Amino acid sequence: MSDERWERLAAGTGIVFVILGVVAYLLAGQPPTPEDPATEVVAYHVDNRDSLLMSNYLWGLAGIFFFWFLGSLRSALRRAEGDTGRLSAVAFGAGIAGGVVFTIGVVVSTAIASRVAGTASEELTVALHDVASQAFHFAGFAFVVLAAATSLVGGRFQAFPAWLGWLGWLVVIFSLLGTAPVFVDSGPLAAGGALSYVGFGLFFLWFLGLSVDLTRRAGRPSG
Repeated sequence: MSDERWERLAAGTGIVFVILGVVAYLLAGQPPTPEDPATEVVAYHVDNRDSLLMSNYLWGLAGIFFFWFLGSLRSALRRAEGDTGRLSAVAFGAGIAGGVVFTIGVVVSTAIASRVAGTASEELTVALHDVASQAFHFAGFAFVVLAAATSLVGGRFQAFPAWLGWLGWLVVIFSLLGTAPVFVDSGPLAAGGALSYVGFGLFFLWFLGLSVDLTRRAGRPSG
C-alpha cells in the first residue's frame, strides 16, 4: 500500500471517531442533573445499564481512532508551522491529556453501571457518578488547548480552510463553558444543560471537518 493511501487512512480515523462518538453520546441518554435526588441517579444507571455499557464500550473504541487521528493532526500542524513546532506539540499533548481524562470518566461510569449501581449504597453510587462527571468536565480544559493551538496554526499558516479556524475558536469558547459544571449546578451551563449539547455538537463538527480536510489533502504537497 502506498504512503499516500496510508496517510489518507490515518487522516480518516477522525471521521470514524466522530461516528462512534455520536452514537455513544446518543446511547447514554439524558444523564441525571446535580439537582436530581440520589434515587434518580441510581435509577438512571440501573434502568439504562445495557445502553450505558454499550455507550462506554463505543467510547473506548472511539478513543482508538481519536488518538490515532491526533498523530495525523500533529503531522499536518508541524508541516504548516515549521521551525520548532511548539504549537503542534501543544495541540498533540493537549489532545492526549484530554482523551486520557475523558477515558477516566468512561471507566468510572462503566464500573457504576456494571457492578455498583443497585448493589452499593446510594451515597457511593452518587459519589462515583460525580467523579465520572467531573472527569468529563475537566477534560474540557485540555480540549480548549487542543482547539486553540490548532486554530492558531490554522490561522497563522493557513493550514486549514478559514471556516475551520472560526469553528475551532467556537469550540474553544464552548469547551471552556463546558467546564462550568465544576461550580454551576443549574441553568444552561450546568451538566446536562443546553450549552453542553451545543458544545458537543460543535466539537464533533470541528473534528469531522479537520478529518475530512486532512483526508482530502493526504499525499498532496503542502503549501
